Amino acid sequence: SWGYRLLLRSVGGLAALGVVTMVLLSCIVVVGPGQQAVRLRGGSIEGRVHQGEVMWKLPWPFETAEVVDIAQVRSLPLQTVGMKVDRINLWGDAKPDEDRRPYIVAAPRLADEVRNDLGAGSEARAVTPTAVPGGMAAAETALEEQLRGISSRFALVDADLILNWRVKPDGLLQWLNFASDARVRKAGMETRELVLREIARREVSQFLSTQPLDQVLSPSGTQVATSLRERLQANFDKQGVGVQVVSIQIPALRPPGEAAPLYEELSIDVQNARKVKEEAQRVVGASMAKLLGDARLAETVV
Repeated sequence: SWGYRLLLRSVGGLAALGVVTMVLLSCIVVVGPGQQAVRLRGGSIEGRVHQGEVMWKLPWPFETAEVVDIAQVRSLPLQTVGMKVDRINLWGDAKPDEDRRPYIVAAPRLADEVRNDLGAGSEARAVTPTAVPGGMAAAETALEEQLRGISSRFALVDADLILNWRVKPDGLLQWLNFASDARVRKAGMETRELVLREIARREVSQFLSTQPLDQVLSPSGTQVATSLRERLQANFDKQGVGVQVVSIQIPALRPPGEAAPLYEELSIDVQNARKVKEEAQRVVGASMAKLLGDARLAETVV
């Protein structure tokens, strides 16, 4: 047909036109709103950061483009295994999970002492059984005493924490230079995100080890999330990560394992103790008002 003969005569020109078109298209990168892009030549960054504009570059494979959506908020779980969260969660109904690793917090009685020990940046030292005379029985007794001392200083909590972050408006270059973008198959994320998660884990562990147990588990736990966000942001700025911490979410938080039901009984006992104390104070106030005429004079008279 005439069309087939035309194609045979023009096949060389059409192929050349297609190659030129592909080369020209590879030189144009459209950077949308909320996105930033840079040119990469041999893996190194060339030129300035482009945002919301058309970026020109050399054709592939001489130059490539790295486009990052800095407006997107990403979520990064800090645990490899998360707790199952239902509409209603009771501590006593939760089953212990051997694959989870709890966080260390300070025991309520010695919270101030632990904060003084660990809050100044000192490193926690591993506790090992010391050599004592008397054979294996004496060594086991000494180990039990050391473990009892640790349990009086620290406690454990199971917590799920989610780091919500995004790239700073002026932090793209820092983020790209922070670590490799190679994807780890087992983790299902880039090396940058893995390093970011490990830094966050370290800061969370160090922070919680200085916080008393009752404060972590109290209804005013939003203060813990706010303090964690500020601490993580300061550390990321120090490391030059180029990341903005949007928020820290704590979808699940409870005492670990079989100890959870004991905390429910403790809460009931605390409420009963408060009730007894308030009743005693009411009796004292009524008695002193009857004897002295003014309950405010009771302390002076006593």
